[in-house]
Amino acid sequence: MLKLNIDAAVRVNGCRLGWCLRDDRGNFVATATRSWPGKLSPLGAEMIGIREALSWVKERGWTHIEVETDSFRAITEILHGSSCSSIGLVSNDIKDLAKKFSISICHVLRSANKIAHAIARVACSLFDLCSCIYYPPFIVSVLANDLLNDKFPSCKKQKQKT
Repeated sequence: MLKLNIDAAVRVNGCRLGWCLRDDRGNFVATATRSWPGKLSPLGAEMIGIREALSWVKERGWTHIEVETDSFRAITEILHGSSCSSIGLVSNDIKDLAKKFSISICHVLRSANKIAHAIARVACSLFDLCSCIYYPPFIVSVLANDLLNDKFPSCKKQKQKT
């Protein structure tokens, strides 16, 4: 099982998305970031971040994923929402993607999602996807802190299948 931490940062002219994939012991596997143009709500940005991260995971062939986000509203929308709004449409995209592989989604505290937050902050003005299989230098301290202080989150108690 691989853990996928996802976060989004809303800006005036768009949002920044970031995600990090790690193994069940917290070791780095891969990361990606991108900017998304247009005015979005925080919930909209989180939902698009989850959808984009799942598409990225699917394209790379990873099949057993535990999604972790600090957006409780996004999880609620994915698991229980049925809106015809733009948020509902993104939620439906996420549900369709989730059917293609084994996935669970859970809420983690913001303090347990620092890696994705750090990645989202560097998306800058890139509109193309930028991914790495080597950890970028700016996340070394966050990775080390998680591993040394045993802060790598496990959300098995809160886990829900989509």
